[in-house]
Amino acid sequence: MKFTKAIKEYFKQKGVEIESIVKLGSGLVADGFLVTYKLAEGKSEILVCRKLRGRGMSHDYFSDRLGYLLLQHNITKKHPRHVRSRDVVIYGKGKIRSLDSLDEVFQVLEFAAGESFLTTMNLIGYDFESQKKFLLSLCEYMHEVHRIEPEGNKKDLYLRHSQDFIGSEVLMDILDVWEPDTLLPIELRVKLFTDLFKLREETKLFFDRCRMIHADLHPDNVRVHENGSISVLDSARSMWGEPIDDLTSMLANFIYYSLVKDNTREQYKKAYDFLVRTYLNTKGTDDERINKVARLFLPVRLLILAHPIFFSGDSQDVKQSLVNGAISIAKDDEFDLFNPWKYFNLN
Repeated sequence: MKFTKAIKEYFKQKGVEIESIVKLGSGLVADGFLVTYKLAEGKSEILVCRKLRGRGMSHDYFSDRLGYLLLQHNITKKHPRHVRSRDVVIYGKGKIRSLDSLDEVFQVLEFAAGESFLTTMNLIGYDFESQKKFLLSLCEYMHEVHRIEPEGNKKDLYLRHSQDFIGSEVLMDILDVWEPDTLLPIELRVKLFTDLFKLREETKLFFDRCRMIHADLHPDNVRVHENGSISVLDSARSMWGEPIDDLTSMLANFIYYSLVKDNTREQYKKAYDFLVRTYLNTKGTDDERINKVARLFLPVRLLILAHPIFFSGDSQDVKQSLVNGAISIAKDDEFDLFNPWKYFNLN
């Protein structure tokens, strides 16, 4: 059964009349459709139906896609300010609910209102001071989420997060679709893997730090509302883990913008400094654990931004600078999250 036909059948079973189905767009792993339908009282409502494409990125099997969307569905029920998921729908050739005859799945979500944080990122280059309030809102969001502790075993959940991060869920996935290899030849990959696995072994017992996380907190997964508040969407494959993953996921973008928008670099460096100091709420840190876990997570976030397929429009120089910075950070025992610029010759 085709995806659009499955959407129509789903809403038909719900007893509502669809007004339109419009393709919303395609992300790195999913396609989304905007569905407008009539409510009983005659008003219209908009929902988003989202389907994983199932090509690479550990989504190759039906069970991969089902598990991923079920986890995201459950995360939205517990995660503050996350766009809510309404349903997860399985479909196939069969008309009954036996999983034997069902081989595909999609998610039904509320529409993510607000403006993408990408707009804020671009405006920072023109006037950092006017955008501080949005960075404050971002910190408030992270603080709110990162205060929530799991009810289950912190150790197992913390280990699972780093397992997935440097394993098939993140690092190996992005490198397996990394073409060509001129930016990151095999000898550098092996060195990077060695450094990151060493860091993982050194940090895996920091499980007292385990908190709720977003796990893919980049600008386009953040929505800014008229009152300055923010909401989020598309949390990744972890609900619990290391909070610094969220922070470095955002900070990597300020480094990236500093490289691609070199005429406004100082504004992005100021924004980076403001965000990291506001989040950590200190003028300096003697917490060696923060710098160590940042060394584990920041390099991978930089590699995502350097990816030759995911971000194909950037120059080779920018990509090489991000790759070199990632490799240098992973191996440097003296890394300081407050001053990453030396790794990119941006001091």
